[in-house]
Amino acid sequence: MRRPARCAARAHLAAVRLRNSIVLWVLLGAASPAAAQHEHAPMHEHAAHEAGLLGVPPTREGSGTAWQPDSSPMYGWHVPLGAGWSVMLHGNLFAGLDAQGSDRGATEAFSVNWAMAMLHGRAGPGELRLRAMLSAEPWTVANGGYPLLLQTGETFEGRPLHDRQHPHDLFMELSAQYALALAGDFGVSLYAGLPGEPALGPPAYPHRFSALFNPAAPIGHHWQDATHIAFGVLTLGAFTEAVRFEGSVFNGREPDEHRTDIETAPLDSFSARLQLALAADWSAQISSGRLRDPEQLHPGEDVTRSTASITWNRPGGDGANGATTAVWGANHLHGRTTHGGLLEDTEVLPGERLVLFGRAELIGKGAEELALPLPADEVFTLFGLTLGGIVEFPEVGFLVPGIGASGTISAIPEGLRPFYGTRVPVGAFLFVHVRPPSMRMRQVGQAGSTTPVRAARRASHTRKSHMPASIEPTKSSRWLAPAPIDAKAGPGHQPPRPQPMPKSAAPAIRRASGFAFGNAGNDPPSTGAPRFRMSRRATA
Repeated sequence: MRRPARCAARAHLAAVRLRNSIVLWVLLGAASPAAAQHEHAPMHEHAAHEAGLLGVPPTREGSGTAWQPDSSPMYGWHVPLGAGWSVMLHGNLFAGLDAQGSDRGATEAFSVNWAMAMLHGRAGPGELRLRAMLSAEPWTVANGGYPLLLQTGETFEGRPLHDRQHPHDLFMELSAQYALALAGDFGVSLYAGLPGEPALGPPAYPHRFSALFNPAAPIGHHWQDATHIAFGVLTLGAFTEAVRFEGSVFNGREPDEHRTDIETAPLDSFSARLQLALAADWSAQISSGRLRDPEQLHPGEDVTRSTASITWNRPGGDGANGATTAVWGANHLHGRTTHGGLLEDTEVLPGERLVLFGRAELIGKGAEELALPLPADEVFTLFGLTLGGIVEFPEVGFLVPGIGASGTISAIPEGLRPFYGTRVPVGAFLFVHVRPPSMRMRQVGQAGSTTPVRAARRASHTRKSHMPASIEPTKSSRWLAPAPIDAKAGPGHQPPRPQPMPKSAAPAIRRASGFAFGNAGNDPPSTGAPRFRMSRRATA
């Protein structure tokens, strides 16, 4: 009788978590600009975007101050507020069943999720960005974390977590950043967060497109990007259009197991990072930092962490996009250095109905980190390979639902067989996935163009832009036809003013473009910094 009762309790718990997650996302969808304007054109349908300071486009912004490739797609809603200000809403949700095998595994219901709002606009001579990122995982992930074989890091009930991924805090990021362009092609920025993300590591895995559709965290998370939630961060950066160098002071202690509060501690850790925007489809970084007392159970033990990463994004037609990221990270502690590397990829196939993803990891972890009764300095080499996919459906209530599954096969040394019961433990996820609709960044004057911002700016002989990163479109900029050029006119000739296009032509152009046009030949030639329009691709 105990087994049926236990199964019924687990089923009820899974239903409660799934209900809570769905309610959260329904509320988010209802608050989105599209839901609020169901009787009108969606607000993100024709949202215009400008290149930011020094030509850095909004699509380059990853987590914290980290950069990703300019051509990276964006999923979310855009709310223009006028006067050069706008709000962007983003999010991601997985909910389902997590089954991890071996003697250290478990089968539980889970939901990992986050939602983010970013306010962006012109403030004085520079740009201001305010960001808030929240997660419901303190209530949707039980038992200190969801099962994940070979995962380590943080604590639960005063003991180290192992073979589980801890939930994210309710407050994942509350930050502000101010950027100012100085003389020439040079700018400076100041970032502050409580919590926030210091200049250490690649863009955090929840924000990387190469990991966006994978519900599980990398098992090398605490070697690469675990500082993405640091309760206290100050970052000063200097940047050009293609290079950014920055340094941070921050609280290097990992969040405690009380996931709904805001923690404070001295900013006694530090880091530095160099980032490169190699081309529109490439970005890279190298960073290092000193973390003071990162582990709650091991005060006085500092860690030196170094990382390097590179990301290649590959945009395609009809919503297709591929992204690959390679990351290396190393922790130096007690005179010993352990390394962790990963290679991950996501492929969104044309039509945005099928997504394939994968991740391969190789990492060395000590017996103490795995909470094993073995000598603490003994290090084991672990390997994991994950493959999965998601089938997505047309938008429902301005959200894109999908169903997916993934499987992981691991390889561990013989010395771990007594604890796991096998040398090849396996795990799987079966889940529903919900995300915002996709948005497209295109350069006005070149419909469908993915030309890098720097190339367009050089072509126009413009070296600096002080325009806000997003502006509300105006009727004149959207529907003015270009004036004909008179080749016989002299130098003093004044061309005629552009004439408004008839309103009757607008619906036809909109239909022909599929709500995903950048110019369609109706905007005047651009001058100065290139303008961008972000638009929603029509769904079947």
